[in-house]
Amino acid sequence: MIGAATAMASRRRRATPPPAIDRGTPETLAKRRKDCLEEMRLADPPLLTPDQVEAGRAIAVAYAVITADVASGISDPGRVGWSRRVMTDAEAELVAHYDRWATEARQRRISPYRVLDVVSDNQPWAMQLGTLRAALDLWRLTRKRS
Repeated sequence: MIGAATAMASRRRRATPPPAIDRGTPETLAKRRKDCLEEMRLADPPLLTPDQVEAGRAIAVAYAVITADVASGISDPGRVGWSRRVMTDAEAELVAHYDRWATEARQRRISPYRVLDVVSDNQPWAMQLGTLRAALDLWRLTRKRS
C-alpha cells in the first residue's frame, strides 16, 4: 500500500509542469538591473563619492551623444561620417570634454572603454575600483582645465 501511494504521488508530480520562469527580453532585463554606480555610492562604507557618480553619468551621456549619429544612421551606410543632426552648444562642449578626458585617460594607461563598460553597460567587474575612481576623478580635473 505504501509503495502504491508513493508511485501515485510521483505520477502527480510528473504531471504538473514546473512553474514558468519569466526571463524577459534583454531590454526588460536592463531595466530591472540596478545602477551599479548608485550601489557603489550607497555601499557601507561608500565605494564612490557623489561627485564620482555624477562624473560616471556624465561620461555615459557624452558617449551617447557621440554615438547617436551612428546608431540612428546605421541604415544608410553610404553616408557614414555624415551627421544629419545638429549638436547643441552644450552637447558640443560635452563631446569636447569627453575627448579631453579620454586622451588624458589613455596617457595615464586607463582604458576609456573599460570605464564605459562600468558606467554605460552597468558592469562593475569590468575594472578595478581604484582605477575607476581615478578615471572618474580625472573627469572633474579635465572639466576644470577647459
